[in-house]
Amino acid sequence: MARFRCANHTLQIELGRQVKPVKVPVQQRYCKLCNLGAVEDEDHFLFVCPAYQSVRERFKGSLQLTAITPLAELLSCQQQGILAKFLAQCQTVRSELLH
Repeated sequence: MARFRCANHTLQIELGRQVKPVKVPVQQRYCKLCNLGAVEDEDHFLFVCPAYQSVRERFKGSLQLTAITPLAELLSCQQQGILAKFLAQCQTVRSELLH
């Protein structure tokens, strides 16, 4: 959870920034798990990407997970333990699908 808060995660929005010698332009840091043509940023990862819909369904009663939920509000929610489990499960799905 700390890595996610500090933007020290493996989403394309951050990985593209680290490419040398030339960074991948932000608008080209696409999600590799869906065909929406969206940039894989934190909002897409948590609220939009169809690859994580089953995880979102499991947590929708415990967390406010809608496309209009501000990221800062989600990260500062009272259920930090549940949020940590949600993030971990999303990361697990991502790892499995990318390998």
